[in-house]
Amino acid sequence: MSERDIKFLLNLYDSEYVRGEVRSRESQKTIRDESKRKHRHLLLDELITGANMPFNPAQRKMARYLIDIFNDDFKTLHRRASEETIILAFIFYLKKIEQPSTRLADYAVTSKYDLTHHVFEIVICRMLLEFMKRTPIQPRQSTRDEHDTLYETRGQP
Repeated sequence: MSERDIKFLLNLYDSEYVRGEVRSRESQKTIRDESKRKHRHLLLDELITGANMPFNPAQRKMARYLIDIFNDDFKTLHRRASEETIILAFIFYLKKIEQPSTRLADYAVTSKYDLTHHVFEIVICRMLLEFMKRTPIQPRQSTRDEHDTLYETRGQP
């Protein structure tokens, strides 16, 4: 084998897909999920500019993180809501953390994508429920009696 043959083969297999290759179901699912994730990130960028609200880089990163977390089960957050509506709920969730006075009705983009208070509440509650399932609260053994703790919290010795 010459040097040209080795470089030719390396270049041939350097691409993601080789002509004639049959992909497994797992790799097809991975490619499909990755394309959905990229599309949702593009939707996020469009919605942020369309909402015309200031969104700092940390909030943008957190929104991308939420999209990545729920990429596989996006529709479990709300069955009838579109992807745009769910992503918009993520955006307003992050805005409400920073500015609790933010109102959905003040933005025209919410009516365009049918994000109502009811839909927003369902998406956020299911999102938080999923986070609670992932990190359950562990019971802790206490050496003190519960009555002693309640007695001390009232300010009496």
